Amino acid sequence: MNLSSMINAEEPRPKLEGEIPAQSNSVHTDRNHPSANCWELPYVWSALTRFIPGLRDEILEGVRELEDALMAPPSSVHPTVLLVMESIMRIFKPQMKNVEADAINKHIHAQLSDIKFWPEEDAEGLASPEQRPLQDGKSFWEAEWREKVSVMRHLVDLMLSTPQIKDYIEKSYRVSTVERHRKRRDDPIENPIVLPPLGEDSKRQRLWVIEDKPRVYISGNPWKKSTTMTAITNTIEDVEALAKSYAMSSYQTERKAAEIVQHDKMMWKQLINQSKKEKDLSELLAGQWDGSFIRRCEREEARVAKIRKRNKEREEAEMHLAKQIEEQKAMGSRKRKSTKKPGFVTDIKDEDIDGEEEDDDAETEGEAEEDELEDDDKDADNFKEEKEDTEDTQSRRSKRQRNQSQTPSKQGTPSEKSTRSSSRMNN
Repeated sequence: MNLSSMINAEEPRPKLEGEIPAQSNSVHTDRNHPSANCWELPYVWSALTRFIPGLRDEILEGVRELEDALMAPPSSVHPTVLLVMESIMRIFKPQMKNVEADAINKHIHAQLSDIKFWPEEDAEGLASPEQRPLQDGKSFWEAEWREKVSVMRHLVDLMLSTPQIKDYIEKSYRVSTVERHRKRRDDPIENPIVLPPLGEDSKRQRLWVIEDKPRVYISGNPWKKSTTMTAITNTIEDVEALAKSYAMSSYQTERKAAEIVQHDKMMWKQLINQSKKEKDLSELLAGQWDGSFIRRCEREEARVAKIRKRNKEREEAEMHLAKQIEEQKAMGSRKRKSTKKPGFVTDIKDEDIDGEEEDDDAETEGEAEEDELEDDDKDADNFKEEKEDTEDTQSRRSKRQRNQSQTPSKQGTPSEKSTRSSSRMNN
């Protein structure tokens, strides 16, 4: 949506002095709703999302979901409100284990008793101690939504004095513990915990955006105690309609300034400034540039859609697993119980591996037996050959001995040898 398309649309009726833009049909017009005339709930939610970022992934609809949860009947424990109070209590008690509703209620009363100064009880006596929330031991879960929001607001104020939150604030402001007066960051654009207004219209009304959801609040001077915040958008279509109304108002103001430019320079200058403010608001709300509010809302919706899809897949997987477990239990109850003791193998893969090892061992043993038989055959053949060689050798030796006994010796017998030797000595 650009400025020319906004201008070509039908012109809205002129606004009265100090009039708040008309709310759309999607925004609650009931004055007894948290979205109307209640600055405490936007303050609480903006503080929680900055100091406890995990809530953004738990409460996906943001402050609108919390508003609907607070409208639940008293004495009922809504899961969203329980989650918010548990997150607040964990700031004071990080090691808290019991997160039941009764335990949370006891922790709430204990923290409220530590509050020494109540902002409503000023010197003019605008409020009295009897008007404090949860008097006479009243349960938090039995209170109306306004009293619950008041409790949340005071707990958030008390939460700002805890050590971990103070450290976070000091780091966000770049405050040194030694030189506090030198290293400060007062620019709200660079500070992640500062909530500046989105802009200011020609009637000096501020527009506020506390998160990347299509919820826009409008208020008067925020420094006045009587100032309230009212939600004027609830969907992306509402944001586009609001931007369109500011674009048309800017165009009408420019035309009016062009008519009086020759007569009243001061009025012309005021009208031009008013036209510029509302034109800038229109661009901030629904401009084509990447940082406009409506583009941020679209990216946030895409992120939330991914989280919802992931949560749905996890729930389906858990349901499927629970169904399989039930089916296995039912099948196990119908089967006949085995009298054999179960083995030590619990994994099918291990059983397959053991079976394969047994097959390999059997094959190895068979091959070893075949090798032994072959070796036995070879040994038998070798033994037979050796036996034959031995017999041949013995037969040749006996034949040679027989031949020697039959052939006469040239040297004579031993007696003859001795006779010859003795005769030589006598001579």
